Amino acid sequence: MRIRFTFDIPVETSLPYHYPYALMSYFYHAVRMADPDLAEWLHQEGIPYEGRKYKPFVFSPLAFEHCRKFPGQMRVQGKATWKVDSIHPPLLQALCQGIQALNQLKLFSHRFPLHSIHFEERPRFESVMNYRCLGPVVVPVRKDGKLVFCHPLESDFYDQIRNSLHRWTKLKWGADDSNPDPIRIRLLNPGRFRLEQAATLIDIKGKKIKGYQMPLQIHASPRIQEVAMEAGIGSYSNQGFGMLEPLS
Repeated sequence: MRIRFTFDIPVETSLPYHYPYALMSYFYHAVRMADPDLAEWLHQEGIPYEGRKYKPFVFSPLAFEHCRKFPGQMRVQGKATWKVDSIHPPLLQALCQGIQALNQLKLFSHRFPLHSIHFEERPRFESVMNYRCLGPVVVPVRKDGKLVFCHPLESDFYDQIRNSLHRWTKLKWGADDSNPDPIRIRLLNPGRFRLEQAATLIDIKGKKIKGYQMPLQIHASPRIQEVAMEAGIGSYSNQGFGMLEPLS
């Protein structure tokens, strides 16, 4: 159940490029408005798996009707669209109720009135699907003790995404992962792909995060395609990275 929220930005407003972190804070605030216990569970616990705690939601960056980019900031106006998804439906229900109660998007010192809420129709999940990335896909790995970010011309990039999708599939379906379903991921238009153009570098609380946006084709079972939509791909999905949308 993907939800699309639309907000009004009546006058041109300056926003920093790292605003998705503030969106995550707003997400928690809205859920807490509707269901404090659920918000506490999400913040403190999440879904445990192999010694880690996973936050089961993904959201897109804001899509602005008008946006002018400058060094260090953007200037935006008009409608702003925000999409959110989750493998845990109660979370989306609480978010929707909380945003309805707030009736606005609180972002830094700005207040943007709520314009509409739309529940998107689920696509038909098939064994081969083409996607566009609504947010950068981030794939961090440790090499020689250092954190590096893989790119789409490296095999590690796809290996880590496959591992992540198998993990989220188990978290959603409780599936036995001793013989996981095969997943194949490739660039949709490899001849047109340009690494520098696809790259995005974002500062989150002083931490540089590098991701990539490009169309992808995923060969996998329908239930894994569904998980890719609801959980995103790569890492940091609960910070505005890795959300997918099917290409028509």
